Amino acid sequence: MTFLLKTEKFIDYTMVVTNKNDTFPKKLRFTLTNRIVDLSLDVYHNLLHANEIFPLNREQIERRLELQRLAITHLKELDFLIRLSRHRGYINDKELKHWSYLMADTRKTATSWHRSDKERYK
Repeated sequence: MTFLLKTEKFIDYTMVVTNKNDTFPKKLRFTLTNRIVDLSLDVYHNLLHANEIFPLNREQIERRLELQRLAITHLKELDFLIRLSRHRGYINDKELKHWSYLMADTRKTATSWHRSDKERYK
């Protein structure tokens, strides 16, 4: 469950950064910021659902691994969007560093869990 707590911290900081009126221009509120928030919530959704699967057969194992892979892919996309936000000047270096750290920590934990499950369910 550690990965869910890390994901919650990442989502919380994502909400703080994307909801500040002076961070992202108003015209990006319904494109970039919504995409970032939606992907963050999708990461939590996928990890939670993967964690709720206690595999009894090959199909359930594959579903669990697929949800984990999807969450990891979303985190890779979020990494790009966070870096893009800095490149475009929407966030500062301090925000980039902290946000990237939270995202990378979540991604590392999810990747380790996925790798462990892959090995366990060979």
